[in-house]
This record gives sequence, structure tokens and C-alpha cells, in this order.
Amino acid sequence: MKVQNNKIVFVDGMYSDITVINLFLSFSKVISPNSELLCVNSISSPKIKETALNGVKFVRYKPYLVGFFISLKYIILFLKSIFIGPSAFKKLLVINGVNCYGDFIDTLSIKLGLKFRELSKIKLLLFYYYELSFFLYFKIYFRNNHHNISKMVLGDTAYRYGYFAKLSMIYNIPVLCNIDLNALIFNYYHNGYLNNTVPRKIEDNDVVYVKTNFDVSTLDEYFLKRFKGQIKQHDVLKAFSSKSDILQVSKLNSLKKYKNKDDIIVTLFAHVFIDAPNNIPGLLFDDFYDWFLHSVKSLLKNKNVILLIKEHPSASLYKNEKGLVADILKNNFNNDKIHLLNNINTDVLLENSDFIVTASGTVIYEALYKGKSVVMASKKTFSNENLLYDFDNKIDYLTFLENLNIKNILNLSNEINLKYISYIHFVLLNNRSYLSNFPVKPYVRGKNLNRVSFKEIYTYMKSDSKFKKSFDYFIKSEHEIYKPNFYEL
Repeated sequence: MKVQNNKIVFVDGMYSDITVINLFLSFSKVISPNSELLCVNSISSPKIKETALNGVKFVRYKPYLVGFFISLKYIILFLKSIFIGPSAFKKLLVINGVNCYGDFIDTLSIKLGLKFRELSKIKLLLFYYYELSFFLYFKIYFRNNHHNISKMVLGDTAYRYGYFAKLSMIYNIPVLCNIDLNALIFNYYHNGYLNNTVPRKIEDNDVVYVKTNFDVSTLDEYFLKRFKGQIKQHDVLKAFSSKSDILQVSKLNSLKKYKNKDDIIVTLFAHVFIDAPNNIPGLLFDDFYDWFLHSVKSLLKNKNVILLIKEHPSASLYKNEKGLVADILKNNFNNDKIHLLNNINTDVLLENSDFIVTASGTVIYEALYKGKSVVMASKKTFSNENLLYDFDNKIDYLTFLENLNIKNILNLSNEINLKYISYIHFVLLNNRSYLSNFPVKPYVRGKNLNRVSFKEIYTYMKSDSKFKKSFDYFIKSEHEIYKPNFYEL
């Protein structure tokens, strides 16, 4: 199917929620009001009546999938994949020299679990067929039609949508993506998606704004709610709303009481293993399992370390993630230096740790707020120096963990320099606090959003609201991260 000039490709399958699709369609319509919207309707996406939305066409690739199944070429290829796995498709997963194999593995992992290679050959074969057909369809589609596509609107650039992010970069198509409904944050890359090894940086004028308008009391008020589990977001609710197990707290207190003067308490916060590593700027490892395993090994070599480990607070919300940390430790380590404390409130662990080790995530900002020293295996999104440890390669990172000692504890005594990073992330970019009348509520994993129609959202988007003004300002600006125009609020 050929498209005419000035179209928007809209990807709808990330959340499989009609309200979210209506929101993204409204964004698209506001950005390019005279354009036809091209909506990717994946097999798993909710059904939307085409007649309800004027100017929307749907890309339906089921017929292509059927043709893919009966192709002799791909039948032979998939028989080969039974023996060597998804690497059989590596050559096909390249677009104009850009390798999308990592995105393919991310998708297999999120759909089937970290141990997807251990599933039955038949189940894997069918999923390989489906996912590769999706990838090849749009690889060919963009090759033939990219010159007619003016913009892309993506719910997320993780998992399957890593393909679309790279397509926007290859064909230099501006993209609105990484839309976070909890804080109303998103990115707009005017010249296509940036290379994802580069952090999305906070602009200098944002830092100046914060330093000159910094309100510690606002940040303190926010974190008081966050650490009490009163922020409506699934990770926060899981991490901070539960009570700590008495026995595990007693164990932690005992470790603190009897530690030597040179001992340091290091808490390693596990990531969700099936999350998308290709969407984490500068991640030093191929996946979160590899990061976790090597980090534990290095920390165990360090005689100064008392090692605490906590699984990701939302592990139970993901396929086969609950208890996975315990299984990995049991299968790979037999060491009494490891203390798995899954049933202690994250706030308690942060308070009692000298160092926080993580791949990525909001625990970085929570730890900074508390003045804790952070060691991370990816790149920070801010340029202020001496607030944490990050690295350019995995060897330096692992060597640092092996030699970590009490002298490496950072002196984070300057409250302003320390806390303004957390202020930027949780307050400055938390646009819900400025735009409380936004029609779509925050997203909590495992719960459906209240149904909001396209008409309701689009009417709001065309109104004289604060969001509409700040949205227009953002689209016309050179900013990458959405925020309101503070000078007009």
C-alpha cells in the first residue's frame, strides 16, 4: 500500500489499550492536522472502528503473515533456526546497515520470558515466524514508502518498537516517542531517533532554571509521598507501599552491627530481566541477566563488601520474573556473603546502604536524594560531575566493583548540587503536577485505564488548555524532552 505525502505512521500495539491509541492519534492529528493518519493495527491490538475516526487508515499485515508461512525460503530458514536459534535470522534483521537483532531478542524475551530458548521447539518456531514477519513487513514497507512519511508517533521505543525507532533514524523521520502517562513525559526527535547509546540529556537552560528556581520543600514533599508509596505508579507502589518483613529487618540490623570498620554495605537492585536493554542509553552489557551475573561475581571478589540484593519491585507483574533472582543466585552461586532481601521496603534498604549498584532506573534518583553513592552500568542523562559513578566500558565497571571500598563513598554534602538532579527528574519533568486536568489518567500496570474516546481527547487537545499551549511550544522548540513552558504557566 502506497501512502501520499505528509502522513503520520502511528504505532498502536505497545499498551493494547484503546484509550492510549486514541491519545496518540490525537497527538498525531494536532501535530499534522491536514495529514492522513496511518495506524499499525497489530494482531494483539484492540479493535477500533475505522468509521469512528475520520482520516485514519490501518496497516493490516495478516495477509503478509499467511504468505510468510507458506514460503519455501522461510520454511527452510526456520527449520535451521530450530538448531541454532534466532541467530539464524541475523542477516535479515539488518536495515541499511543498522542491526536490529538486539530488538528482535528483546521482543522474544518480553513475550516469552528470559528463558525463551528453553521453550518447546514448536512454540519457538511459531513465534519466530510471527515476529520476523512483522519485522520484514515494515522493513520493506519503509523502504518503499519512507519518502511519503513525514512523522512517526510511537508509544514506546522498547521491545518491538525499537524497530520503528531505528527506521526513523535511518530515514530521518521526526519521531514523538517514549510517552510516559505517569508523569506526562515524552521525547521529540526532530531529525529522527538519536543513536540509543547516547543519553537523552537535560538541556542547559533546564539546569539554569532549576538552579535559580530550586524549591527544596517541593522536592521534599514529593519524596515524602514517594517513599510512603502514595504515587500512583506500579513500580512506586510495589517498592514503597509494602511493610518490611521483621526477620529480614533483624538480619539487616545484625549485618550492620557486626560489620568491620572497613566493610561497606552494597545493595544491588536487580532490573526486570526481560526489559529492553537496547532502549537503555549506554548500557554496558547485552542484557540485564549478563549485567546481574557479572556484577554479583565482581562484588563477591571484594572482601570489603557486605552484599545485599533485591529483586525488582514489579517482578510479579512480568512473565516468569517473580523469584527469578533467587533462582539465578541458587544456580550460579553458593556463597554466604549474598543476602537476598526481597521483603524489605526499598526505603529501608536505601537508608542502610553505603553504595547502590544498578543497571538503570529511578532508584538512581531516589538514592541521590538520600545522599547515597551510586554505581551504574549505563549512562546518566545529566552532565553534572561527581554525583555518581558511571563508565565507558564493562571492564572498568567490573574492576571498580572488585576494588570498591569505603574511600569511594562520595561526599554529597552540597544539597543544591545533589538534589537538583532528582528535582529535574521527579518534579520539573513531572508534568502531571502542572497539568492536572489532562483527560487520561496515570497508567498502572495490571489495571485498565478508564475509557476515554478520541473525540474527548481531541476536543481537549484543541482547547485553550495549558497542555495544548505547552505541547505546541514543545513541538516548535528544539527540546528533546517535553515540559511545559514555565514562563507562561
